[in-house]
Amino acid sequence: MDPGETLFVLGVSPDNFRVKVFPGIVKDGAFREDTLGLAAVYSGPDDGYVVGKAHKGDVLAITMVRRLKDTADVLGQDFVPCAGYKTMVFTVPDQPVVYLGDVSYMTAQNGRGLAIRYTDNLEAATAYLAKNYPNLPSAPVPAAYDLMPAKLSCTTTIVVPIYVR
Repeated sequence: MDPGETLFVLGVSPDNFRVKVFPGIVKDGAFREDTLGLAAVYSGPDDGYVVGKAHKGDVLAITMVRRLKDTADVLGQDFVPCAGYKTMVFTVPDQPVVYLGDVSYMTAQNGRGLAIRYTDNLEAATAYLAKNYPNLPSAPVPAAYDLMPAKLSCTTTIVVPIYVR
């Protein structure tokens, strides 16, 4: 890891869900995605966990969740926290390794959204990291997060940059 970077671990279940964690800012009580930034992580869980890294002080949020029919699939149904729905938002602390918590997803009863449950299991995350990342500089410490609305579009837009020389 580079100096100034923090490794973060997030429990994600079930394993057919992918999460996109993206940088941005908090303004007027809502998360706003940095449209020119790069995702800190877009991944599904490996043994129940997603691991990413970011710079200390970065503000990150789960800005998309993709449900796949099967873990081998690439395409699926996307869920974006828009229209006032809340998402996990956190500021990367000055720690080498942090644990954010566990997020469990399931289809809402109306079939159109997600039911989301946030829990903590620091012991399991520590065991996962010890097994899969034995050379980390330290054990994970819990990191605080907020649940807040995100100012994101409810429609998907694909942006293709065009560079002119």
